[in-house]
Amino acid sequence: MNSWRLLTIVSIGSLVLACTGQPTTTTQPSGSPTIEPFSASPAPATASPTASPTASLTEAPTPTASPTAEPTATPTPPPAGSLAEVEAYCDLIDRAAVEAVLGAPISDTQLERSRSGGAWCLYATGDFEDDPGENVLVSFDRTPNLSRWTPGTGWDARQEYEARRQALEGRPQEIADLGTAAVWDRRHELHALVEPDVLLEVLFMESALDPLVGLAAGIVDQLAVASPPSLNPPIACRLLSFEDVEAATGRDVIHVNESAEFNPATTCDFSGPFPGFEFELSTLRIVLFRTEDIRAWLALDKSADFVPAEIRAQAESYTARQWLMDLGLYGAAFLIDGEEPGPKGQPIDVDGACAAYWFPGDDVFEPRFEAAFGQDEYLVLLLDWEDGVGVARQLAEIAAERLTTERGGELSPCG
Repeated sequence: MNSWRLLTIVSIGSLVLACTGQPTTTTQPSGSPTIEPFSASPAPATASPTASPTASLTEAPTPTASPTAEPTATPTPPPAGSLAEVEAYCDLIDRAAVEAVLGAPISDTQLERSRSGGAWCLYATGDFEDDPGENVLVSFDRTPNLSRWTPGTGWDARQEYEARRQALEGRPQEIADLGTAAVWDRRHELHALVEPDVLLEVLFMESALDPLVGLAAGIVDQLAVASPPSLNPPIACRLLSFEDVEAATGRDVIHVNESAEFNPATTCDFSGPFPGFEFELSTLRIVLFRTEDIRAWLALDKSADFVPAEIRAQAESYTARQWLMDLGLYGAAFLIDGEEPGPKGQPIDVDGACAAYWFPGDDVFEPRFEAAFGQDEYLVLLLDWEDGVGVARQLAEIAAERLTTERGGELSPCG
C-alpha cells in the first residue's frame, strides 16, 4: 500500500528532519546555490601515503656509534566519514579567488558532505542561517566515492564528468587548458576533470568566465602539488551494503547516498527505481545515533533549537538509548502531525538489543524499526510498505554485527 511514498531524511541546521513524498535528488544545505548539482558519491577511501618526517639525529657517545633516527609521531587522521575529512579539500581553495567570483568579501563559510560522498565547500556574502546573499559552491568527487555512490557499475570520475557535461542545458562551452577537460554552461555550472581521478565542480549565481577559470585553475594547481585522500564512507554506510539491501528487499539499488557524520546522527540512503515514477526513490534508509556524537552535539548552542533544556543539561551523561526513549527519530522540535516523541510502534524482542520497536506502517508513515544496542547505539531502519518485520530483523542483524566490529568487537552493556 502506497509503496511509492518515501521519507527523506535531510540534515537541516544540525538535526535529522523529515520530509515526505520527495524524489531522491541531491539535497543542498540551507543557503547553498539554488542550482542542484549533479550528484555523485564517495568511494572507498584510499589510505594516503604519509610523508616520512625528517629524521633528527642524536650525537653518538663514541666515534663508532651510528646515528639513530628518533621516531616522529604520525598525525592522527580525522574520523572516517567526518566533516574533518572535507577540510583538506576546502584548504585547496584560494578565498581571494572565491571573492573575485562573488564580487564581494566572504561573510560565511560551510563545509558539507555531498550525498555522493564528496566534499562541499560553500561560501556566501551573507549568512547561511539567514540570508546567504551571493554564494558559491565548490565540490570535489573522486572515482572511489563515485563508485560507492553508483555501486556495481565501476563508475568513475571521467564517466561522471561526461554525464554532467551531457546534462548541461543551453550551449555549454569547453574550456581549454583547465585540467584534463573542462566545460561551463555560461550560467551556473563549471565542471573540470583533473587527473588522475578528481572531478571538480563550481556552482555559482552569476559570474564572468575569467574569475571562474581563475578559481578553478588555482584548485587544479593545488591538486597537482598534493591531492588529499579520498573521503571515507560514514559509519551508517559501513553497516549495510547495497547487496545486503537488494537481497533482503528484492529491490534494485541504483545509488547509495551518504551523509556527514555526526550531527547528531549519520544516515545512509539506498535509492532505486519504482514502477510508474520517473525519479528513483528511497528504497531503504539506515540512521545511527551514537552516545559520543549526541553528547558533543548537545553541548553546542545550536542544539537549543531542537531539544528541550532539560535534555541539554544532561549533555555530559546522555546516551543513545535515552535519545530513543525520550526523543526518537525526529527529536522534539520537528514532528510530523500525528507523530509523538520517542519510539514508534510496539516493543519486540531482538537478539542483542536492549530495547526494540516495530511499526508496520500506515497511510501516513512508512514502516520503521528502532533499537538500542547497548547504551551507546540507537539504530533506525526506514523501510518500504511492502517490507515486513522479517526484512527489518534480517538487516538489523547484519547491521548490529558490523556495528560490533566497528566498536572493537564489543558493544556497551544495557545497564
